[in-house]
Amino acid sequence: MELTDYLSILRKYWRSATAVTLAAVLFAALFSMLAKPTYTSNASLFLSVRTASSGGDLNAGSSYAESQVQSFAKVARSDIVLQPVIDNLGLATTPSELAKQVTVSVPTGTATLDIAVVQGSPDEAARVTAAISEQLVEAVDELSPPSPDGTKPVVATIIRPAQVPTSPTTPKTM
Repeated sequence: MELTDYLSILRKYWRSATAVTLAAVLFAALFSMLAKPTYTSNASLFLSVRTASSGGDLNAGSSYAESQVQSFAKVARSDIVLQPVIDNLGLATTPSELAKQVTVSVPTGTATLDIAVVQGSPDEAARVTAAISEQLVEAVDELSPPSPDGTKPVVATIIRPAQVPTSPTTPKTM
């Protein structure tokens, strides 16, 4: 088929093509307007090593923290973190259901954790994100093995606290 053949078909069926396109646009707009909005709140934690007395110790500690951050990313979505959050906030959910609303990512080459929580209300998203961040700090302290002098070598610090989102994550009507 040549380009002229396609153009003649389009000329012949332009009403049908326009009607189908218009119906699809209207359906998408209706779906977007009726969809329940969701909000995402984010927080970041930094994992560091306390015991470092020389440059070599700092380098080893940095590598150790970077390797531990992968493990603690999994811990952030586990029952040890989520069950206390559910209990403290009085949420009507289970840890496995809450874990579906939590995303934890580790930026490449860093010792930071980025936590994102999706909820139906902006205040609830920020509240749950803050609670998970605080509980993860406690879990890191609880789970990191003590050094010979009894101190915990790995410490987590909240470097970006949860904020109440100002606009919905979905739907993206624009």
